[in-house]
Amino acid sequence: MHARRLFICGVILLGALAPVPYAVDTAWSVPNPGLDWRTLSTEHFDVHYHAGAEWTAQEVARVAEEIYPFITGVYEYEPKRCHFVILDTEDYANGAAYYYDNKIEIWATNLEFGLRGTTDWIQNVVTHEFTHIVAIQASMKMPLRIPALYFQAVGFETEKRPDVITGYPDLIISYPITGTVVPAWWAEGVAQYQSPGRRYDCWDTHRDMILRMAVTEDRMLTYDDMGFLGHRGLGNEQVYDHGYGLVRYIAATYGPESIDRINERLGKFYRLTMDGAMKDVTGKGGRDIYRDWVASLSARYDRQLAPVKPGLRAGDVVCDDGFMTVAPTFSPDGARIAFLCNKGSDYAATSLYITGRDGKELDRIEGGVSSRPVFSSDGGRLAYAKHERADSYGARLSDLFVYDLATKKETRITRKARAAEPQWSPDGGQIVCVLNADGSHRMAVMNADGSGMRVIYGGEGGLQLYAPQYSPDGSRILFGIFTEGTRDIASIAADGSDFRYELRTINDERDARWTADGDGFVFSSDRTGIFNIYRMDLASGEIAQLSNVAGGAFMPDIASSDGAVAYSGYSGAGYHLRLLGGSQAPVAEMPETVYAERAAGEFEECQDLKGSLSGRYRPVGDGVQLASSGALADVSGAAQPGSPLQQTYESTPYKWDYTGFQFYPRFVLWNNKPRAGLFVSNNEILERQSLFFGGSYGADGEFDAVIDFELRKLFPVFYMSYYRVRQKYADQFPIEELDRYYYIDYRYDVWSGDLGLRFEFEDRYSRTRRNEMRVWWNHSEYNVFLTPEYVPLNDQGVTPIPEQPVGWKYFVGNEAHFNWYYKSITRAVDSDINPRGGREIIVDAMFANDDLFVSGEFDYGVNPKFTRYQFGQYTVDWREYLALPGWRHTLQVRLMASLIDKPVDDFFWVYMGGMDRLRGYTYYAIGGRKGAMASITYRFPIWRKINRQASWLTIKDLYGGIFYEAASAWNDGNLPTDDPTLDRNYYSNVGGELRLNMGSFYSYPTTVNFAAAYAIDPAVYVNPIAAVAPVYYDPQWRYYVVVGFSF
Repeated sequence: MHARRLFICGVILLGALAPVPYAVDTAWSVPNPGLDWRTLSTEHFDVHYHAGAEWTAQEVARVAEEIYPFITGVYEYEPKRCHFVILDTEDYANGAAYYYDNKIEIWATNLEFGLRGTTDWIQNVVTHEFTHIVAIQASMKMPLRIPALYFQAVGFETEKRPDVITGYPDLIISYPITGTVVPAWWAEGVAQYQSPGRRYDCWDTHRDMILRMAVTEDRMLTYDDMGFLGHRGLGNEQVYDHGYGLVRYIAATYGPESIDRINERLGKFYRLTMDGAMKDVTGKGGRDIYRDWVASLSARYDRQLAPVKPGLRAGDVVCDDGFMTVAPTFSPDGARIAFLCNKGSDYAATSLYITGRDGKELDRIEGGVSSRPVFSSDGGRLAYAKHERADSYGARLSDLFVYDLATKKETRITRKARAAEPQWSPDGGQIVCVLNADGSHRMAVMNADGSGMRVIYGGEGGLQLYAPQYSPDGSRILFGIFTEGTRDIASIAADGSDFRYELRTINDERDARWTADGDGFVFSSDRTGIFNIYRMDLASGEIAQLSNVAGGAFMPDIASSDGAVAYSGYSGAGYHLRLLGGSQAPVAEMPETVYAERAAGEFEECQDLKGSLSGRYRPVGDGVQLASSGALADVSGAAQPGSPLQQTYESTPYKWDYTGFQFYPRFVLWNNKPRAGLFVSNNEILERQSLFFGGSYGADGEFDAVIDFELRKLFPVFYMSYYRVRQKYADQFPIEELDRYYYIDYRYDVWSGDLGLRFEFEDRYSRTRRNEMRVWWNHSEYNVFLTPEYVPLNDQGVTPIPEQPVGWKYFVGNEAHFNWYYKSITRAVDSDINPRGGREIIVDAMFANDDLFVSGEFDYGVNPKFTRYQFGQYTVDWREYLALPGWRHTLQVRLMASLIDKPVDDFFWVYMGGMDRLRGYTYYAIGGRKGAMASITYRFPIWRKINRQASWLTIKDLYGGIFYEAASAWNDGNLPTDDPTLDRNYYSNVGGELRLNMGSFYSYPTTVNFAAAYAIDPAVYVNPIAAVAPVYYDPQWRYYVVVGFSF
């Protein structure tokens, strides 16, 4: 009986059916065991941080306690003690709220993103993420420790072979009933709305720009689109933007108290969508409120753009490939423009391009460039920054590179410097850049080859500096600086002394670049409520407006040859490269005092965050200290340490702490038999240790159980696993020699344990990139127990007569395993349902020292006499994904081969049928010591971006596929043609599949995969040992269904 295969199926399904947590898009790295962790404890929070992030941790603690009463007051809910984990191991900005764990992760690096304005990062992100914790917990339907209930089903093939009690799975379903029903727009909207009494975010010019252009160009997300994240292009940011806008509209229209009331209604157990909760509070359903909001926006933007449209000046489009075409820089002769663009990508990751002013020739120079490229004075080299892997734990830091346009060679000039935004000195001998650490910036200069780096300006306390640039004569450095609620323009002498503001107002001034003569600079400002390009003359203080756009104009650069201005313009489709001719007269001219007066009028909505300046213009050289960072003692001195905190919390060494147990009740239909069970999980706060266990039990006594333990404190990851499965089987047959008819109940008890190491080189939960090696030792034991009864052959109506139950161990496995899994798929919004470009490779080696009971003999009538099998098995499985031109369709090619190096019992054979291989045949139909398979699948979209809400389901995408698969398994010779026992050299099938991508309860991914395959060739199984009748497999259709969380 092939209970080995029964066990393997159990192991696979236990992994496949495990609960999947709510996905958070964050940076990834293996915990670095070299980090020294400490803890700050406040009244309501524990703040855990590593050495080097002290200022950020203290600021997080201070802000968290400050905003606590305001956020909890809105929702009338106080969570249990929360943990902040502060990370500064990467040049990455984000926050993540794990609301079932009462844990928030924050990266110290400040957010600098083309679709967001600038705020005080720590104040904003702490308030944002804590609002997530409070609002979502306040809306939960079930206790905090029960994130979801799971319905799960497993069905198995009907196998013809009499020695196989259970076939391979052909049905796998795992579906959650969740404790939260919160659409993405609401979750992110209320986290940005925060609290009327204390907020550190506001409806700034960037947010208004995104929404304005979406409305005026008919590019808004639909109400259903707003419910989930996972869009391409601007879509994910629009979920944040639209959500914030709609929440503000609801609060303004129905009162601020409506936010808490709607949130509370979401917690009703019967509430499956957002619409009912909104109608309970406002009297209108969600779609009706959405339509009212859109109508109000149309009226608002008609008013806002009325004075703008008659005098539009946007210049010519040079490049509109992609939606993130940014950061243009002219070559010294003004003929070429270097810039960043995400051409061909669904996401915002950019590459470096060069084009002429007409945009007709577009040359891609390098991928992964993250900061503005700048030409050397001779035009032969480009300097820029890229994020590169910095250690074996996966951390990525920003470093500087120089690209030689003549040799087409890239040279890395810094390593682990955390440097960005480079700029050449006029003589090409120096480079100035910005350094990042502990949420603060410093300015540094170095030799052109990266040597001799020294800090010339900066401080602590959250100081933010942007885009330094040498003046044409090399005497001064112009740069952007963030102070209280806004960005301004300042300069220092080349040695770091003589700080002064060049332009400081209530407005957001950014992206300053010197004019060719050094007498002024061009910059971007939102003084009118719309970002436009301006030029300032330093001598006269006159400011000229150069552009007049409906969207936004950013990142200007001015050509030294003729004064033309290249800039990044925003429309409803995203950022694109534009060019303003140098001969055009300004749209408007104004003195500094007139310019400094905020002109946005009724559309200025961030006054509270900018209130410290009170709208007053601060003239250059007035000796004003930096308001938020306090990085300067006076305007003429060098940088000093940051401003003192209002309160300093005592730091203690970190002691291991845990999230608490979470429980996932399970209701399982296993081979049409009901079971009930539970999964339980627990994690250490820093993710250095995890425990997962659970199982299910049926009324007939069958069960499954699993325990997984991981220790991630070290590299590699150490793990232990234990599995146990019990399966029952009933059989009946006559034995004429004994004149009896037997009824036998079989019970198979199988357990297995793994002890191993896992080397993770990429995020093991990524859907597009994986690189991991595992080595482990497995010990397994399989037991069978028989309970026989019989009746006389000639009188089967009598009560069965029991015989003595018997049982024995029939398999003991000791196996060493090695596995390498590599995955590199082109990142795209549909890369899970339809990978286009890239490959997956699995290499597996197993060395067995196994004992199998095949003799039928017992020592002393009790102990089975085992046969020992010592062998190696080697498997390679390669999937190649080929993107086809002109459409989002794909050709998938798969090659797979497996070899057992010695003769073995068919218990160990390589089997080539079933769901994972040749789908037209059952798992055990084709087997041998050697196996090979080839398949080709053509996959194509049937209906993309459906994005329709059907009660708690969001239907997103439907893809189809057709496939041809061929495989063989044999025992003798190198190829199937060498084995005379085979009835044919290979077997093949054709078929089709449907893939449906959905979401459940807004935040849980749900995937449905249906496949049908028809076996072209008949197959036959001949028992290699017993003289029993062959088993024939006639051509027929076979069907497979998988419902889970990914394809």
